[in-house]
Amino acid sequence: MRLSKYFAAGLSCVLLATTVLSGCAVSEPPAPETTSPTVAATEAYDETRIRKDAHNGSEIQQFRLSDVVEYIDEGAFANCHELKKFHCSSRDVNFHENAFSGTENVVFYCYLDSTADHFARAQGYERVYYDAFSVQCDTVNNGCVGLPITWSAVDVMPGQTIDSQFVYTVNFNDEPVFTSEPTPEDSFVYTPAEGGVYSLTVDLINELTQQTITTEAVPVAEKLTLGHYEQDDDATDTEPIEWRILTVEDGKAFVLSEHILTRGSYFNPEWIKYKYTYWSHSCVAATSYTNYWGSAPESPDRLMGGLTPESVPLSWKGERGPETDLYYLHARHWCNEVFYKDCFTDEEKDRIVLSNLINHNNPMYGTIGGPDTQDYVFFLSYDELKTYLPTDADRIATFTTYAGNLPVEYGGRDAYYWLRTPGIFRINAMYVVADYGAATFYGSDVGHNMVGYRPAMWITVGG
Repeated sequence: MRLSKYFAAGLSCVLLATTVLSGCAVSEPPAPETTSPTVAATEAYDETRIRKDAHNGSEIQQFRLSDVVEYIDEGAFANCHELKKFHCSSRDVNFHENAFSGTENVVFYCYLDSTADHFARAQGYERVYYDAFSVQCDTVNNGCVGLPITWSAVDVMPGQTIDSQFVYTVNFNDEPVFTSEPTPEDSFVYTPAEGGVYSLTVDLINELTQQTITTEAVPVAEKLTLGHYEQDDDATDTEPIEWRILTVEDGKAFVLSEHILTRGSYFNPEWIKYKYTYWSHSCVAATSYTNYWGSAPESPDRLMGGLTPESVPLSWKGERGPETDLYYLHARHWCNEVFYKDCFTDEEKDRIVLSNLINHNNPMYGTIGGPDTQDYVFFLSYDELKTYLPTDADRIATFTTYAGNLPVEYGGRDAYYWLRTPGIFRINAMYVVADYGAATFYGSDVGHNMVGYRPAMWITVGG
């Protein structure tokens, strides 16, 4: 029984395959093919040794060494002319210099700088290293058409100073669709043009080894989805938000919501008639120290005075405070303090970049755009609209069912969405007529709530 146990240990074959964890493909000892025929004698083994001539002349095609084996004696695998693969996952096995005498074509699968590696080098055998490199991918479960995927070879030939070449093959739905020329570059970027499942096969080639890894599959959708928001006007659940990719630059993507998500005013304290504003903040006291309550006719009994940037009404004929305290009535507050905070998971928020925004003047009327800002989520400026959506057809958008059903206090139910660029006056902001894509330089009164919110943001590529 004891000899049978060790014999079984010496012949055990464990299926090990390339493992992918969190987007990282790691090379493991490959699964052996069926050994045919299997030739071994029980007397060839004790607990730690493959004895002399144990497999001499055998027709075995591949062999996986048990981890308990410490010694391989003279002639143990001599004259094994059919032996093609010898797997050794132990790092410290003693090989007799003539252990493989007369065995010409075997390839050693082993760890770099292990005793099996040194023995195979000394005997002139080819090696495939379990730990020659691994592959990381920046995209695991949120790929989409138009968003690049980057794969990187890491831990390449650890402890070795050696020049390596890589060949990259892109697989689409398990079929190869592109193969690169050999390159020393250890990363590869591919931008999917259609939805499906993508993976990458990476061949590492150098003077010591040639190894191949195929990465875990990356699902690629037709549209980028990120975050959830009410869209179908059924309050039982929220729906994934679809985003249009406007551009990709320096590892970041500029994205715009595919649909107009809600309606609302740009800035609307209803108790103030003239709602002066920048994108950065309200400025109701910036041009005059007087104003009128509400939107009724300008009668003396509705005049308010003494307005300064530090003293504006914060509620209907209520207490006063600095005009910056009216931020919560601004669309910028909705973008950064409501939408950003409530509609994304922490993992998704980590991808959203705090962007430095330039708030340009109105290009036709010269109305001042105000201070530059830092925002996670924002409306497009006219300059961004012109750059990334250059034609009227590009700018067309529709309301979600939820947004289309919201009540409005002014105007019709046509589709519009705000830009953050001011209109002809400081009480106006530019907007786009979403039905046919025209942008209006004149703009709409910032208190009008029939205009829609179509948020934009910069995100990191990959996810």
